[in-house]
Amino acid sequence: AYEASEEIEMYLQHQRRILRLLCSKIHSILTAGGIRVVYPTGGFYMYPDFTHLSEKLAAHGIKSSTELTIDIFKKKGVALLPGQAFGAPAHVMTFRLAYVDFDGLNAMEVSQSMTLDTPLDESFLDTCCSKCLLGAQQLADYAQEL
Repeated sequence: AYEASEEIEMYLQHQRRILRLLCSKIHSILTAGGIRVVYPTGGFYMYPDFTHLSEKLAAHGIKSSTELTIDIFKKKGVALLPGQAFGAPAHVMTFRLAYVDFDGLNAMEVSQSMTLDTPLDESFLDTCCSKCLLGAQQLADYAQEL
């Protein structure tokens, strides 16, 4: 049987609160940009959906989630995995967005320098997770620019 040590449990609690805050902020950025995305209940990724923008995408020659992720990468520098890679039909404009492009060691050190009762805030995200926030904003901008 596996028994987690107190040290591992504390590590996991800090990791979860970092990812929870980051997830919440990214979800807010994406939805403010008109992107449909179900709020995830765990993990470090979400599946934004641009299907409601299919007509606008088609006007730009984009007819599959693979073409969509390539265009986003070329125009905004954000790397994504197309929904097709996860079994979605090609015309369903979904993709997987993993929000892990941040300095995890620094984020953990900052989080662990506080008690778990002290909430992390937006300045934490700006300091420790700025690449993820920029990527989310780039996706929101892409949707708005269609």
